[in-house]
Amino acid sequence: MDRLTERDEFGNADIIVLSDIMPVLYDGLSFSETNALTDALNRLAACEDTGLTPAEVVILKARSEKESFIDHLNMLCDMKDKQISELFHENQRLKKIISDIADIIRKEKD
Repeated sequence: MDRLTERDEFGNADIIVLSDIMPVLYDGLSFSETNALTDALNRLAACEDTGLTPAEVVILKARSEKESFIDHLNMLCDMKDKQISELFHENQRLKKIISDIADIIRKEKD
C-alpha cells in the first residue's frame, strides 16, 4: 500500500501530494481545527509507519481481542434472548387480553 503521508523535519506528518501547500491549508483554521488536522495526519502517519495494511490491523486486533469479542457476541446473544423472551411473554399477555375481550363481546351478543 502506498503511503499518503510523509514526515517533516520536526516529525509532523503532511499529506504527500499536498506537502507544498499544507501551510496554505492550515491558514485560516482555528487553533482547535489546526490541532485536529495535525492530530489526524500524525495518526495516519503512525498507522502507515507500522507497514501494516488496514486488513492486517483488523486481523491482529481480532486475534488480540478474540476473547473479549466472543464475550461481547455472547452478551449480545443473551440480550437478544432476553428481549425475545420478554416479547414472547408480552405477546402471550396481549393474546389473553384479546381473548378475554372477544369472550365479553360474544357474551354481550348472546
